[in-house]
Amino acid sequence: MGKGINTALGDAVNLAFRIEGLTRKLDKPMLVSAQFVEHWPEGRQYFKSCGYHEVKGRAEMIEVFSLE
Repeated sequence: MGKGINTALGDAVNLAFRIEGLTRKLDKPMLVSAQFVEHWPEGRQYFKSCGYHEVKGRAEMIEVFSLE
């Protein structure tokens, strides 16, 4: 692939990659974003907040949740 080729991956995949990087820092096997939990109200009971964290490429800190 050459320079200047765009992909369909975009911001959501970038954020998922950054959240995955937090699994080692927080010693959790799986993390999801607050947005994921907000869009699955039936599943909220299975997750616990791990607080707000800085991720590269984001001006604001994001809240992440671990699977209980």
